[in-house]
Amino acid sequence: MSDYFYEPLSLTDYSFLVQETAELHMSVIGVTIFEAGPLRLADGGIDFETIRNEMAAVVELVPRYRQKLMWRTRRERVGHLDRRMIERSDESLPPVWVDDPHFDIGYHMRHTALPRPGSDAQLKTLVGRIASQPLDRSRPLWETWVVEGLEGDRFATVGKLHHCMIDGKSGADITQLVSSITPDFVPRKRSPWKPRPAPTSKQLEQEMKREQYTAPLRMAQELLKIGRGRESRGGEIRQRIKGLRETFSDGAGVTRTATPLNGSNGPHRAVEWVQVPLERIKRMSKALGCTVNDVVLTIVTSAFREYLLHTDFVPGSAPFRATVPVSIWGDRDKSEVGNQIMTWMIDLPVGHPDPRAQLKAIHRVTNRLKKSDRALGVKMLESFLRYTPGLVSLAVRNAAGPTNTLVTNIPGPQMALYQMGAKMLENYPIVPMLEQMGLGIGVMSYNGRMFWGVTVDKDIVPDVGAFMNALAKAIDAVEKAAGSPPEPTPRKAIAKKPAPPARKSPPPQRAPARKPR
Repeated sequence: MSDYFYEPLSLTDYSFLVQETAELHMSVIGVTIFEAGPLRLADGGIDFETIRNEMAAVVELVPRYRQKLMWRTRRERVGHLDRRMIERSDESLPPVWVDDPHFDIGYHMRHTALPRPGSDAQLKTLVGRIASQPLDRSRPLWETWVVEGLEGDRFATVGKLHHCMIDGKSGADITQLVSSITPDFVPRKRSPWKPRPAPTSKQLEQEMKREQYTAPLRMAQELLKIGRGRESRGGEIRQRIKGLRETFSDGAGVTRTATPLNGSNGPHRAVEWVQVPLERIKRMSKALGCTVNDVVLTIVTSAFREYLLHTDFVPGSAPFRATVPVSIWGDRDKSEVGNQIMTWMIDLPVGHPDPRAQLKAIHRVTNRLKKSDRALGVKMLESFLRYTPGLVSLAVRNAAGPTNTLVTNIPGPQMALYQMGAKMLENYPIVPMLEQMGLGIGVMSYNGRMFWGVTVDKDIVPDVGAFMNALAKAIDAVEKAAGSPPEPTPRKAIAKKPAPPARKSPPPQRAPARKPR
């Protein structure tokens, strides 16, 4: 038995490291706004020490928060005439997770303030700056900012995590580890941190070689497990191969459409958000006979169409494709992290002016995707590629085709939650940008509200306010199509800006977990 510990990354987790560049930071952000409540100090500040101490206790329940990446190394000669050899990290192969012996909660928990009285607009500017900075890969890949000074006796937390350690669904569940359904708060007790030893570079290399040597046997065992207890193992294998083919076929022969929302990525981000009553969206869903997610995609389609009509791009003249992550988590412990997702690639019908026609086209595609075997394909890919690490990077870069935008919808708890006695008011997801993408949308429901977070690359989409106006119009248009008189969509903290000019397209009690919608 080895005296060291390490844990490999899954294919999906590693994919987010492969996609990261100097301009594209694969971090997910959650902006949560609270009532100050019992965390208010006498001078009007926020009790950061209590928040930090509670988080220090909670991370004991989630080992990944105290782990960092360990990369495999390769030996290189220093110079042509020098016999010395040095080791360099090899980021072409998947790293592993190891405990960080120097973990310090003080580095990851950060305290800042807005100039009082801080506005939502100022908070958004701060979040945009945080989203523009990469996480330090030499440390555990997360940080949380506690932001005081927000007007209305509120404060915010800005939680930032690398996508390789968490997805939206598991992220929502981990938030519930620090949440309760009552304002009662009893501080947790902390335990001494005892990191497990990491392997040396040589030991890790030996482990990886052992993995490869035994790969044929383990692959055979995987095949034997497939369909065990079912009538036809051969049929199950064929079904998984079919799912694998469907997974890769999405991007086959597809090129990204050049639009004003796509171009060369820069390093700067801006964020906006808006909230809508969840019941309002559910009424649309019921009237239109579809899922809430179909309504969300229809609203997004209508918003993109409205925005693009004010540019020189003709909606419908070419495909406008969205990457839509879908959770494939089964039952699991709330402290379990990592990514269990597959992606749907959906051509949004922006050429249709009628929201009902948009919905019909979207529903037809999502219904087909739900019945497909893509989830089995993703799991099969995970099973076999972990035995062939040299092929992982190639598979990651070719599995998904080019896309114009990212849209994710995460169902959350429909009850008021509290953290350290402070009531959670709002919860906005901020998504990362993908290659040549200028705008992404995250949606999360919580306590009867649906919170929309919009992230833009400022070098591609300099005016996020114009899109937010288009989004507000789209919500009203879909509601009208559903047969309900439109309610005024909140435009809080969204400046009224003219449409962008025409431009040439560039080339205690814990809250119960919720099942995905």
